[in-house]
Amino acid sequence: EFCTKCELADLEQIGKTKGCSIYVFELLTPQMIDAVRKSYDVAASKKERKLARKNCEHSQYLYVGSTTRSSLRSRIGQHLGFGNKATYALHLSYWGCPSFNVRLTVANYEGAEPRVIQELEDHLWTLARPMFGRKGRR
Repeated sequence: EFCTKCELADLEQIGKTKGCSIYVFELLTPQMIDAVRKSYDVAASKKERKLARKNCEHSQYLYVGSTTRSSLRSRIGQHLGFGNKATYALHLSYWGCPSFNVRLTVANYEGAEPRVIQELEDHLWTLARPMFGRKGRR
């Protein structure tokens, strides 16, 4: 299974953060980019979960996101596959593979205005050009 006990334990620390956060899921095995895209396509074809939008980029960055009002722990859990299937997220445990080595980087900005966080996220999204997700808020 994709998610390890170590990753789940790390969610406990993430749950203690306050304020706004920006997070990035990065593929540490770039030679697996094509395999990642194929695994995603298989999962998406089943239409069992609302998966984050696939972009045309072949990037080592899987996803760039932020939280301003919701729980960071909850949002990361959704991306790992522990959330509601109707929530748009990566849902990695449903299509990820143990050979995909992924790093999660989180930057916390306690006291920052949500509009500033959105600008930072959008800028980072433009630089990283992630494989999945979308730029900007709905």
